[in-house]
Amino acid sequence: MEKKFNYITEVLTKADLKVMLDNREGFTLIVSPTGTGKSTFIIEDIIKPHFKNENHGFGQGIYQDFASKKILVMANRTAVVLKFNDDVEKACEEMGIYKAKNITVASYQKVSQVAHDEMLLEIEEAEIILCDEAHYFIADAWNGTTGAIMNKILEASEQKPVIFFTATPQQIIKYFNNRGLTYKELDYRNVLGFNDRMDFVCTNKDLEQIIKSIDKNEKIMVFVADMTSRKMIARMCQKYVKKGYQVEFYHSVWVKPDDGRFNGLKIPQMAAKVGQLVSDKKFDTQIAIANKAIDNGIDIIDPDFKHIILLNQYDQVQIQQMVGRKRFDIHNPNDRLTVWLSTENQPMLENFYDLIIAQINFIKKFRQYRSENIESAKSGMKILPGNKNKSEGEILKLAESWVVDSFFAEDVNIEESENLKVEKRLIQSEEYAKLLSYQLDYISPLVCKHLMDTEEALTTDELQSIVKNYQKLVKELFERPATLQWRNKYIASEENKLEFKQRIKDELIPYLNELEGIKLFDNEKRAFEEKISHYFGASKRIGRLASLKTINEFIQPHGFEINAKRPIINNEKKTVWIVEELMTQDRK
Repeated sequence: MEKKFNYITEVLTKADLKVMLDNREGFTLIVSPTGTGKSTFIIEDIIKPHFKNENHGFGQGIYQDFASKKILVMANRTAVVLKFNDDVEKACEEMGIYKAKNITVASYQKVSQVAHDEMLLEIEEAEIILCDEAHYFIADAWNGTTGAIMNKILEASEQKPVIFFTATPQQIIKYFNNRGLTYKELDYRNVLGFNDRMDFVCTNKDLEQIIKSIDKNEKIMVFVADMTSRKMIARMCQKYVKKGYQVEFYHSVWVKPDDGRFNGLKIPQMAAKVGQLVSDKKFDTQIAIANKAIDNGIDIIDPDFKHIILLNQYDQVQIQQMVGRKRFDIHNPNDRLTVWLSTENQPMLENFYDLIIAQINFIKKFRQYRSENIESAKSGMKILPGNKNKSEGEILKLAESWVVDSFFAEDVNIEESENLKVEKRLIQSEEYAKLLSYQLDYISPLVCKHLMDTEEALTTDELQSIVKNYQKLVKELFERPATLQWRNKYIASEENKLEFKQRIKDELIPYLNELEGIKLFDNEKRAFEEKISHYFGASKRIGRLASLKTINEFIQPHGFEINAKRPIINNEKKTVWIVEELMTQDRK
């Protein structure tokens, strides 16, 4: 369906804006598709008017050098924060002022850990709070901090105007409604957007086959599947560089510590690359490979940018955000985008489905354990000498902490949490539990588990059904048709066998040499299992990771073996795999 308007400023009235900014109770949710000018609206219609000089015409300029109200703009990604800061600087130049005093642009993460007290003060002192990319509060619940941030902002909304913006409201609306919150919603999805400029292809072709079919003068952005490690992204980039393509890659600018907690440290080179991408609004190579770290805040304005390839994506919010990186020239009807949704003829979506189910069951297991032990834990805490004068709330907090520690004191639970990527700090997070529930809702219609009863179904019907279900998803999300492109089953099977043999011959030993002696755990261990299982073909069955025994049987003829250990890392036992050369072991 062709949209009637292009930008939010064409449909949001001054009366709407007045109600939002005068509102002292509740908050507003603005829903507008990607590329429809939410950032421009914030700058032009909210921030700039607060710099207007009431004494203009009496010897003073149109704008003063400070905003009449303190405005706090918050966002979820580094790229979004960089873009907003850039937009604010440009607005200052246009207004003829040196610096935008009383305007603060910050990430949500700062509220939770880095500069915690400073940011809480910013929220308290702000007179207007603008929350961009509001889907963050559920979509990023894996970081364990979104609930605390949301509670602080909702508390502030009782006293001052708070406006949430998002292009993908599915999860956040459910969240607000489940909490019984009252708010005003302005939804412009039916009248705004550029869906008519998009063509969709659903396929089981792998990335290389898709790239080969695209003109080398047309630029491509590839979004890899969730849980693809940074190292694997770098290796993908190197692979295509060796094949003669111009390729670069992007991921989060933040250092990833072993405990998974945000520490505020940046990777200088990646921070510079992302900053340049935000500033230039284009990439110079033909291909850019990225993960979801840049699915928000990056506006690519480039007529040569013609393709977005989504590899094994299932999260509807992420799909819409990733597709939204393209910015269209409204004056050029030939400025179009082709979106490829590919399963790569791989079982990754089935693996994700199994993982989500297992994660949900693990949380249920903890909740049962808590139910059975919380009362005795409270009783035990009350009789401790130092706790006699503590309130019921304080006793409950101590008991909850004891129950969590007790549950994770059992080796079987620690190992299960490692394998499932459910961190100790997330086990009681309601937001994280909701995220898993929403992800299951998203992935279930794509993965047809009822077809997975036989070996034959796994290799044929199941993988084809997912591609067809992608077609249905495109219709649901974008109201657009999608064409199907198949790899012939028999030819694909024979090609896969030849590909596995060639990969083993050319890449397996160099890959194992590169990892020799390195401790693999958490994401690195999972990435290794997936690559050996599916890229090199060690798995006996589509949709399943090879076991440790099978992997060893697969790599031993090539002179390597996995040594599995469970050392204590950061005061917790972790399963660690170490790739060792057999000759080295023999000498020992």
